[in-house]
Amino acid sequence: GRYDLTGWMAIRASYSTGFRAPTPGQSNISDVSTNIDLVTGGLLLTTTRPPDDPIAQYFGAQPLDPEKSENIAAGLVFDFPGSWVLTADYFNIKVDDRIALSEQLRGAAVNAILAGAGIVGFSQVRFFTNAVDTRTTGVEATARWSASLSPETRASMDVGFALYDTELESLRANPVLPTLPLLGEKSILFLTEAQPRDKLTVQAVVEHRSVSARAALTRFGTYTSQPLVETQTFDGGTSFDLSLSYALSSAIMLTAGVQNLFDDRPEEIADQARFIAATGGSFPTGEETPLGVNGRSYFVQLRGNF
Repeated sequence: GRYDLTGWMAIRASYSTGFRAPTPGQSNISDVSTNIDLVTGGLLLTTTRPPDDPIAQYFGAQPLDPEKSENIAAGLVFDFPGSWVLTADYFNIKVDDRIALSEQLRGAAVNAILAGAGIVGFSQVRFFTNAVDTRTTGVEATARWSASLSPETRASMDVGFALYDTELESLRANPVLPTLPLLGEKSILFLTEAQPRDKLTVQAVVEHRSVSARAALTRFGTYTSQPLVETQTFDGGTSFDLSLSYALSSAIMLTAGVQNLFDDRPEEIADQARFIAATGGSFPTGEETPLGVNGRSYFVQLRGNF
């Protein structure tokens, strides 16, 4: 629903429900991988099994159900004279039966079940499960300006800022091994706090005849995860990108640019010294980092529209 309060101000709100079916991979994955024990440095063989596989069901797996969501949103829209459009929205999204990868179940109870079933070749078991319900709340604000600077020149600017907060509403117990949680701290953090708590984006574009220039800044807020053993709150980071495009024809565009111009790198893991001592290897950053590990990069792109 939307209601125009004035010629330049409106309120809007929405309510919706939805569902997401399990992916073929979540329902059918079957593999065995080698992991490093972060305490002893030894090797552990871990199997990921389909939820309806008998091995997974020995440890509490059940066939996956679709995720179900309920979304409430409300906000304001300002369309000011002078080519400015501002929006501000609040959202509240509840997801039931959220699909997540279980912990790597291990220990004496797991070994006893595997031995009793005559299963050899691995010592850890995991599977996808509908173990959790989550709720995500937040606000998003945007501002957009666009104008013609001359008959052949246009400019635009977009600014966006968002705050996010995801909380765990419930965690179901393992029906077969209640002492072994389906999701531990690492997995729960991955769902709730391993994404940046806020994000700022700024983009400016100038177009003149066949040439356009673009500058973009993306600032990620802090996030918390458990990449190895210790829980750690990481700085987010900033990426500044530049590109220049030239229209070779009405259908072909040539673009060159640089991403992460100032070579911002993700914060390193604090307890990697323990990892190096146990394994002799290096694990400088976690997989959760929004910046990636490659730093500054350059690109040339040729795009055609048909």
